[in-house]
Amino acid sequence: MSTYTIQGADFSIRQEHSITTPGHLITVFNSYDWATEHKLESDLEAADKECCPAGLIIERAPYEFLQLCPRPDETIMTHCIHVAPKKMLGLFNIDKRTNLSAESLSRNIALKAIPKFINADNDWLLAHIK
Repeated sequence: MSTYTIQGADFSIRQEHSITTPGHLITVFNSYDWATEHKLESDLEAADKECCPAGLIIERAPYEFLQLCPRPDETIMTHCIHVAPKKMLGLFNIDKRTNLSAESLSRNIALKAIPKFINADNDWLLAHIK
C-alpha cells in the first residue's frame, strides 16, 4: 500500500495517510504550512539543536520513495529512490535501485514528479531529477 508522510523540521511526523490520487498529494503539498516549518528549522539551528528540512515523503513500495522538501527560496529539494527490474548477464531478474537527488528543482517540475513517481514513470524521473 502506498502512503505519504509529512515530516517536520524536528523529525516528527505531522501527517501520515494512504495515498488516494496524485492530485490529492499535490493538494496536500500545496496546502501545508511550510513557512512554519522553515521557521522551526531556523530556530532549531540557532539553538544548535538537531533538525532536518521538512518535507512530503511518498512511499510507493518498501524502499521506494519520493521526498519533496520546499525551501524558503521557493525551490524544492528532491530525493527519489526507485527500483526498476533489470537482467543480469541476460539471464537473471534483479532489481536495480536508483537514487536521484536535486538540491533545487523548480516547483513546477517537482510537483510533476508526484504523478510520475506514483505511476512508476522512471524514465521521466531519471530525466528530470538531477
